Amino acid sequence: MSSLRRRIETVMRSGPDENMGLTGAVLHLVSLAYGLVMRLRFKLYQKGHVKTNKAPCKVVSVGNITVGGTGKTPMAIHLARLFSGWGLNVAIASRGYGGTMQKQGGAASDSKDVLLTPAEAGDEPWLMAVKLPGVPVVVGGNRVRSANLCASQFQTQVLILDDAFSHLAIDRDLDLLLVDSQAPFGNGHVFPRGMLREPVEFASRADAVIRTRADRGAGSAPLPQGKPVFSCTHKPEGFLEYFPQKGTRGPKIVRHSLDDLKGKKVAAFAGIADNQGFFESLSSLGVAVLERLSFPDHHAYTLRDRNIIVETAIKADVKALITTEKDLVRLTGWDAHGLDLYALEIALEFERAQEFEDFLKSKLQIGE
Repeated sequence: MSSLRRRIETVMRSGPDENMGLTGAVLHLVSLAYGLVMRLRFKLYQKGHVKTNKAPCKVVSVGNITVGGTGKTPMAIHLARLFSGWGLNVAIASRGYGGTMQKQGGAASDSKDVLLTPAEAGDEPWLMAVKLPGVPVVVGGNRVRSANLCASQFQTQVLILDDAFSHLAIDRDLDLLLVDSQAPFGNGHVFPRGMLREPVEFASRADAVIRTRADRGAGSAPLPQGKPVFSCTHKPEGFLEYFPQKGTRGPKIVRHSLDDLKGKKVAAFAGIADNQGFFESLSSLGVAVLERLSFPDHHAYTLRDRNIIVETAIKADVKALITTEKDLVRLTGWDAHGLDLYALEIALEFERAQEFEDFLKSKLQIGE
């Protein structure tokens, strides 16, 4: 199964016209059918045959049109801090992918406490709940129900929909489409021949396009015409350690500066969409990465995985492990056998920050 998965991922990341043999041909046929289904689905919403619901508050959607990471979680956190700083009651609604509460739904955090564990809320929602004290985070596949809960229970004025570009069941006041700066639409094919969740022409639904990781350069794919385009980078802010706290589902967080780990010999591991980018970031910060271990995106670490990580670090004669924030969430409470365990904290930095903020205020009619 793992070899088949690797083969499929190779095809998905191949060139648009590259001959990928029988596997590529089969995936291409499946992608054509998938694309037709997505077009039909959009038409049903467009013609009103499937209902789009209006939320009782303003809604900002943060999403992408490709499979994999484009920085949706850092963007949701960035927006939540912005809106809170403007004096607005803000909340985040996430599907809660991988969490046991995804179907039932509920609050991962309120304005005071973290209420769910990572296993219940899902990795990203729990991370947002931990990093945004005072901002309610709600999970559940039914975003309409989540919006109503936020408005009634938390008096939410602006609701951020996490990973919701393709979620058409709820109307939004602002649709932000995040694209990877180097490869905004992958190879141009829809899943599973390519990385697109929807046909590329649907990118035009966005009110604005945000190029993430802009410091890596821009790809040649044209972006939707007539839409504002903003650019941001993923800026390392420091290193975090999480420690369990009795009587709460949220951890105690200890922050370290970027300089604290300069020259420190470590073993690094990650299970995100861009493991290599994470490893390169550590090296650029002056961290001495002696071993690198890569796992699939959203990887659920087993006891065997954890033993391999520890054994690799011991053999390399290092005293510390570094991973991503999302991976650290999945390892909460893990006994690292005496090794220090850090996560690299990332924040977004916009090239034209004031222009982006003015755009948000204009679209949401804030301060008018």
